[in-house]
Amino acid sequence: MRTLTFFCCLGALLLSGLADGKLASIGIDELIARSDAIVIARISRITSAKVPAHPSRSGNVVYADAIAQRTLKGSVSGKLRFLAEVDFICEATGAVKEEDALFFLQRYDDGSLAIMAFGHGRMPLRNVDGKLYVSPTSLIILPKDVPTIPALDPSSKVSVELAGIEKLIAAGRRTR
Repeated sequence: MRTLTFFCCLGALLLSGLADGKLASIGIDELIARSDAIVIARISRITSAKVPAHPSRSGNVVYADAIAQRTLKGSVSGKLRFLAEVDFICEATGAVKEEDALFFLQRYDDGSLAIMAFGHGRMPLRNVDGKLYVSPTSLIILPKDVPTIPALDPSSKVSVELAGIEKLIAAGRRTR
């Protein structure tokens, strides 16, 4: 009986880690490579909708309408709409109205767009002493040689000059 109790407790302990629902970290290089589009955009409108039961997208969703200010990868320009947030335990905040941000987007088979890495592909832009900085979430792994400053956004540990991220994006396009 003790052996059975021991193995039941051990199994519960091991399985509880699987049910935690944590998203794995992703390197910025991988995020760049897997993104179908990378844009600097201003969010103009946020809308919520209810999606019928679906294995990957069910419950409440948030769409963001944005105006692309600059496209760094892919073929997105002008006005765009993307899935910014879904009801999912690992979802990060996906869009803030009137915010300028760097968005790493994926394109679904139906042509619709969504923020990469469950919302972690959104990096708010901030101006510090005339330079633009982005704030990746703590799950985005940056190369050790990328200069950082203290976080400008509460969901981040550090902020990075946009020009440094643009160099990584350009380098990723050249190696493909």
